Amino acid sequence: MSHLEKIFISVFFFSNSLYAVDVTEIYRLEDAFHSIDSQTLIVSDLDETLIEPVEDFGHSPWYKYLSKKLIAEGYDKKSALNLLNHVWSRLQFDIDVNPIEPEAPRLLKKVEKKAYRILGLTARALWISERTEQQLRKAKLKWKPFLRTQNAWNHHLNEAVGLRGGILFAGNESKGEVLVKFLSDQKFKPGQIIFVDDLWKHTLSVRDALDSVGIKNQCFKYLGSEERLKNFSPALAEAQLEKYRCSHILRELK
Repeated sequence: MSHLEKIFISVFFFSNSLYAVDVTEIYRLEDAFHSIDSQTLIVSDLDETLIEPVEDFGHSPWYKYLSKKLIAEGYDKKSALNLLNHVWSRLQFDIDVNPIEPEAPRLLKKVEKKAYRILGLTARALWISERTEQQLRKAKLKWKPFLRTQNAWNHHLNEAVGLRGGILFAGNESKGEVLVKFLSDQKFKPGQIIFVDDLWKHTLSVRDALDSVGIKNQCFKYLGSEERLKNFSPALAEAQLEKYRCSHILRELK
């Protein structure tokens, strides 16, 4: 083994060990909430952390499957993702969701009484905020608005980013940067933030952003949705896409 290979392996294992130190992997939401108090702000992702689609499409493997399909058809990566984001957002008006954990509605009500607030932080775009709130209500997931005014905050540089009720919609922006910008605009610094997300990129984005402004935080990588995601069926997804006329949407937007 060359000296360069030894360095690479050392860096690889060191960087992965940092994940274990700074971010805790959990299979149950309740494992993130052992050390909350009245100064704790709970921040949680929505899709594949709190909720999942009733049917087998609209989640990460479906998204990756379709993005590869679009690229194979001639789209560049950026165009494929922009198109897919639009299609995914439109599909939400036909999709119902369930809590990933059946006990999540009861758990969040219990946590809300102990913490300062619960705040959703999602990569969904702001224009489907009303539909998102409808989906959550139907799934019996509801928490107090973060501010007294329903539409109290919008990002001054991106109209797809803003707060509606108790949810921050980050769109394609960095979740960490959006969260810190929002807190800064409110001149609010909680005693600690507990953050839960199913994707590493968002978990590390929030951790790094909070560390950069000196906000104490505990970040958790949620694994509770992984079992279902492993069972993704491309054939079933294709059949469901036809059912919802997604293929027509794709042709329409080409």
